[in-house]
Amino acid sequence: FWENRPGDDSTFDNAFDLSFNHVFNPRWSVSLQDTFRFTQNPEQNDRGTTLRQQNDFIYNALLGAVSYLVTTKTRLELAGRWITLQYDEDEVAQRNDYDLYVGGLTLRHAWKPQTAFSADVRYETLEYQISERDSDTVSVGVGAEHTFNPAFLGSAHAGYQNRDFKGRTVTQNDSTSPTFDLKLTYLPAPATRLSVGASYSLFESDIFPYSSTDRGRVFLSAGHDITAKVSGFLTVSHTRNEYDGNEAAGVELFKDGEEDWYQVSARMNYKLNRRNSLELNWQYTDVDSDVRENFKRQRGGIGWVLKI
Repeated sequence: FWENRPGDDSTFDNAFDLSFNHVFNPRWSVSLQDTFRFTQNPEQNDRGTTLRQQNDFIYNALLGAVSYLVTTKTRLELAGRWITLQYDEDEVAQRNDYDLYVGGLTLRHAWKPQTAFSADVRYETLEYQISERDSDTVSVGVGAEHTFNPAFLGSAHAGYQNRDFKGRTVTQNDSTSPTFDLKLTYLPAPATRLSVGASYSLFESDIFPYSSTDRGRVFLSAGHDITAKVSGFLTVSHTRNEYDGNEAAGVELFKDGEEDWYQVSARMNYKLNRRNSLELNWQYTDVDSDVRENFKRQRGGIGWVLKI
């Protein structure tokens, strides 16, 4: 339910998540994950970014992976992903619907029990309804994970991306960018978990007519088991999207733009018994943008979780 909202003052949203894992033998395994959303909500978080239109839409992300254990310490994984976004209103769909196809190969090696290294290559094709916004992206990177001690964990990934704009109606033909993803986790006590992280990469744009965005994000999260039945979680994050006017499809000398998202999320979980629990959640969002309207919002919710 929405207070003082133009148009509809309520929404009805649907969510479906599927996860399947199977081990054929000690060397071969397969996994499948699907995320489906059909919603009237004008905001939907997707991998740290935000899709927002005052319009019904369908969002689906399907991920499949095959893993092969080369040696006892080395694993090779081939993964593919298909993401589709489809708005209900024709005018909005014409500008913002897209399909994203991704294929990638990752090699991971456990050098020591507490240290692992990885290398990966990924290719993705992004197809909008308006073909001038289409692009192909090649990404390569290396990563490391390390357990400093049982209470302190860390991971880092760095790489390089090249995005080729296939529509050729943008001012520049391609865009290149370094990428990184850093995360540190600290467990000061068995019941407490603290994490901090930062990331930066190229991303698909949900703002017409931009064909791409440079996205940076930092976050801090905390989780604590207050009692055996009560747990609390808090996350604070800042996301910045930078839009280059030279990457605007079909428009010459289009303006550059920036957008900042500030979010605070809190959640409380109470376990009634082994299968049932209640959840309370609250989220505050503050958007400062020079490419679309600004807004501030608070959202609260209550839920019941049943584990079958």
